[in-house]
Amino acid sequence: MKEPVIHKQGRETATLYAGFGQYEEVNAPVCAGAKGLYERKSYYMHRNWKYVTCKKCLAKRKVIK
Repeated sequence: MKEPVIHKQGRETATLYAGFGQYEEVNAPVCAGAKGLYERKSYYMHRNWKYVTCKKCLAKRKVIK
């Protein structure tokens, strides 16, 4: 089985519809931001850089620091 790509959890959040009239705040990944969440994509995310495997997030790490 292929290992999932783990993204870095960013500061940006999005309010998504969870169902039954409920909404929830979801953290967005650094590389895609809230726009990726609104497109109904799902991401595996982590707060620690040492677990991140997404090449796009790792490329933005230098810019964020």
